[in-house]
Amino acid sequence: MATLQDLEQRVRSLEDIERIKRCMRSYVNALVLVQWDDLLACFADDAAVEIGISGLHVGKAALAKLFKHDIGTRHIGKEMIFLAHPVIDVAGDRASGTWLLYHMFTEASHIQTHAWVQGIYHCEYVRAGDDWKISKLTWKQRLGPRSAKLAQQYGVVDE
Repeated sequence: MATLQDLEQRVRSLEDIERIKRCMRSYVNALVLVQWDDLLACFADDAAVEIGISGLHVGKAALAKLFKHDIGTRHIGKEMIFLAHPVIDVAGDRASGTWLLYHMFTEASHIQTHAWVQGIYHCEYVRAGDDWKISKLTWKQRLGPRSAKLAQQYGVVDE
């Protein structure tokens, strides 16, 4: 039979997982709505991000440049993005997780569907008070067209 301490730890772990899910939903919602400052608030100050072929970006200043001046030049806020199937493991003040992301790219000039892709996020998280922040985020395309045009425009990569 579980002790009170065991039950308290289980509840804390479940609460941590829900806070991590909220963090990722906030990240994706800000991505969809092109709210870059809200998106950046989801990351730890020394976070590392690697999305597709964009290369590794470390620290808030580098992430701001990546999202506001690189991704922001081709992401118009009309794409459809679905984040699904989280698998999250919590270990004290750190956690890791994987997610599937479905992303519909559009053409900015006429909001026509260009392509659907599926990718996998591999993330690490760090506790920040009662909340959680993303400390490392990588995304790699898994399914969908792998054209040179998409690679150039959106950072998708053939593996």
